[in-house]
Amino acid sequence: MRLPPRLYAAPGIETSVHFDNVTLSLNPANYAFDVICDKGRQQVERWTWTPGADDVGDYALTVEVRDIANELVAQAVTTVRVVPADAGADREVTLLMIGDSLTLGSVYPRRVAELCAKPGNPKLTLVGSFWPTDPKGVIRHEGYGGWTAKRFATHYTETARQGKYRKRGSPFLYKDKDQGKPQLDFARYC
Repeated sequence: MRLPPRLYAAPGIETSVHFDNVTLSLNPANYAFDVICDKGRQQVERWTWTPGADDVGDYALTVEVRDIANELVAQAVTTVRVVPADAGADREVTLLMIGDSLTLGSVYPRRVAELCAKPGNPKLTLVGSFWPTDPKGVIRHEGYGGWTAKRFATHYTETARQGKYRKRGSPFLYKDKDQGKPQLDFARYC
């Protein structure tokens, strides 16, 4: 099981830890998850919390996983850090979102852009070679339905960053100058 060392949260914005995203289990329903945290509430598939303005600070969160015999099989610890609502006010931020169909659908990229467009938030610029609508729009990303991290790191075609997204290669692969083989080069992409 994996949790990042710190989960960031902001007042008024729901924060969740989905159990199927922190384990590599084929069927998370075969296990019992227990969250230990002074804040939030546990549901069958996740722990969730919407902090208020008075919740700014750090909170320990532990996720325990137990098998059918109630034996502890995994445990992970993190800190939920609630930052002030205006923590990034007017700060210029550039963000690249990489993912599968959830990114391609632009639901969460649009939500992040909407939140940042409100006063007291960072000035956000989304980057990426894929625009889901008008190329002059603000929503950009690298979201391709069905793609995995492995595909982003290995799928090379001569048509990356252009044409229909289903026929594109990874935007992060470039032919090596010496050997002519595609190489992952995120710095060059940037």
